[in-house]
Amino acid sequence: MKLIIISDTHLRVNSLIQRIRGIENVDMILHLGDMVSDAEKISRRLGKNTVEVRGNSDMVGDRIPLTRKIIWQNKTILMTHGHEYNVKSSLNRLYYKALETQSDIVLFGHTHKPMIETLEGILFFNPGSATYPREGSLPSFGIISIKNGEVQADIVTI
Repeated sequence: MKLIIISDTHLRVNSLIQRIRGIENVDMILHLGDMVSDAEKISRRLGKNTVEVRGNSDMVGDRIPLTRKIIWQNKTILMTHGHEYNVKSSLNRLYYKALETQSDIVLFGHTHKPMIETLEGILFFNPGSATYPREGSLPSFGIISIKNGEVQADIVTI
């Protein structure tokens, strides 16, 4: 099974939905904020469950959390948009949050730039922006799968 990881969709999801539609064995879609209302649209159109956290552009009050921890395939996943952890400058604060929450995988957005990095055994994964990429990156999303306990993380361009 696979997780689809998306972030920073900013109300433009049609091409993203078309690209995801062809992916098999999707267990769940995780939206990392900016605009979480897109997660509902994606869920309806693809018939998949979504889990989301709110970002700095989401005006939804406290009904959607800023940070969420889930367990999937025996891995602890920390989800956040990233703005509260200053991810545009450093992963330092997010790294310590990962240690505090005993997370195996940390998913974040906000920078609009894809990134896959492992720090002391913790996978830090940013799928980039599906609609407004920055600094020469292309529109993208992520796929995470686990086989035999090993995490496979990929960036997919749209």
